[in-house]
Amino acid sequence: MSKREITESIKAAYLPVVMKKLKTVNRRAAQLGVTGLTLDASDPYPVSYRDEHGFRRTYQALDVTVSGEDVRLAGWGLRGVVDLSHSEPMFRMVPGFDAPEIAKSDAGRCDHCNKVRTRAQTYILEHEDGRGMLVGRSCMKDFLGVASPESLYWWMGAWGRIEDMFNDEPRPSGGDIAWELTEVLNVAASMIRIFGWVSAGRARAEDGIATKQRVGEYLQGGGDTLRNLKDEAARRGALLEILDVDRKVGPLAIAWLRMQSESDFIHNCRVLANDEFCRDRDLGLACAIVGCYHAAQARESEETSRRENGAGSEYVGTVKTRKIFIDLTVISKRRIDSDFGTSTLITFADPGGNQLVWFCSGYEPDEMVEGATLDVRATVKRHSEFRGVKQTSITRATVVKTQHLPRTEEEAGA
Repeated sequence: MSKREITESIKAAYLPVVMKKLKTVNRRAAQLGVTGLTLDASDPYPVSYRDEHGFRRTYQALDVTVSGEDVRLAGWGLRGVVDLSHSEPMFRMVPGFDAPEIAKSDAGRCDHCNKVRTRAQTYILEHEDGRGMLVGRSCMKDFLGVASPESLYWWMGAWGRIEDMFNDEPRPSGGDIAWELTEVLNVAASMIRIFGWVSAGRARAEDGIATKQRVGEYLQGGGDTLRNLKDEAARRGALLEILDVDRKVGPLAIAWLRMQSESDFIHNCRVLANDEFCRDRDLGLACAIVGCYHAAQARESEETSRRENGAGSEYVGTVKTRKIFIDLTVISKRRIDSDFGTSTLITFADPGGNQLVWFCSGYEPDEMVEGATLDVRATVKRHSEFRGVKQTSITRATVVKTQHLPRTEEEAGA
């Protein structure tokens, strides 16, 4: 049997909660007579970040890997579910699998009964010999020749629960409650303008509040919930309201979305963008449309500035060679969220105007703040070109000597 796995970075203090929830998942596996999921955790390591007030915070993190042997019945494994309740199919896939093209073009059919009709769900199955099938839920027992396909349903649902477990953020309640998509995008744009875009991964890493949660609170909140949001906005010098500038973001974000390269995530966002309404379970996806658009605009602006500032940049150092770089100035830091966790892209410039970049996914030296000038020991990973600017990628960077640190607001006001 093949093995599937998913790895996330979590706070060390959260590990007991993860293990307890995994135990609940595996209890059902034992009842079905299948092997449950296993968990492996790395040694703790420190992670530093600056909170919304500019103070540096540090916590202990772990890399947690959840894995499990593939579950098959009659040689068939469940790879994903096609949700047909939208105007176009939406996909929930087991980690490591992408939705097949046939599921996107003809998702309402069943390869067992050879009928195409209106269905709520279709299952994507893969045989151990590589064959693939789309099977309607009502045909699963007959197709597999078993009394119950519950072990396959458990396998699919287990991975969904694992992802929810890692996110572990409060969700607005309400079952199938739905809002007009335009309203959701307007609220998301307003929350991002006031509080900034915060993905579930970043909220988890920094013990913050995800944009999705704020939008849910605004849409369903009343009394104390809305008062708390208004008070928090006021502390940031803003009013909790939807402005004309917020209403313009949704159409721009959807236009940007339609120009992006195809992926399962982009496909699902496009499907939702074609719907008139947004249900509670799709709230995070709707927020991501606006959040990813804002992030793309920020990257484009930063890349334009970087290209202008790095016009004369040349490669430095020798690939795979470790050396000390003298007088590197930190010119920018950008947090990047992905399926694999949160990392920081730090861009440096040496006295000759040459650019060096470091994707820091672990411990980040306290001295590496924007405006700091440092002597840095690092290994040259590669020489590459990004948007016309030559960049030297480094890894395993450590500060050898601090030449200059920018003054903090407290020091400046002293």
